Amino acid sequence: VSIPCTGGSSWQSLNASRGEQTRQRILEHKQLYSKLWTNLQKLATKLKQHDGMIAIEWPRHCTYWKQPEVEEFIREHKLKTTTFDVCRYGLMAKHGKDRGQPIKKPWRVDTNMPELLPLLSKRCNHDPSTHARCSGYDTRLSEQYTEEIVDHIHAALKQHCKAYESANHKTTKAN
Repeated sequence: VSIPCTGGSSWQSLNASRGEQTRQRILEHKQLYSKLWTNLQKLATKLKQHDGMIAIEWPRHCTYWKQPEVEEFIREHKLKTTTFDVCRYGLMAKHGKDRGQPIKKPWRVDTNMPELLPLLSKRCNHDPSTHARCSGYDTRLSEQYTEEIVDHIHAALKQHCKAYESANHKTTKAN
């Protein structure tokens, strides 16, 4: 699940001071989150009936993580948390004077897919002075998954499917 985090960005309290037009845009982002979250809750009910897997991804400091409905959802679906820094997964500045330098973007994933947890757990080990700021054109790029993250997600899915198939094969054989 990749619901836009814009309305829950830690920058929004600062951005709100820019004026009524900006506050209106923040409100629109929050309304979109609310609609998407409501739909996720409906979908998750169906997923649960079919042993479906869930993974929610937002920046680590997104205020949505503290929303009561999100906290309850995490408890209800027994999601586990992993945190990581995207600079360890190849996120680099592509514009400006810092081009080629890693961008430290702290993310969090809550999931009920245990295979995903160890694959997305690398924390930053770069010297802080080597990071590019996540700003300007690079901000939009930082919302996308890097190839390395995609590779890790695919590896986790492959592991999960093998384990699921093996468990179901044993169950079928036993019956």
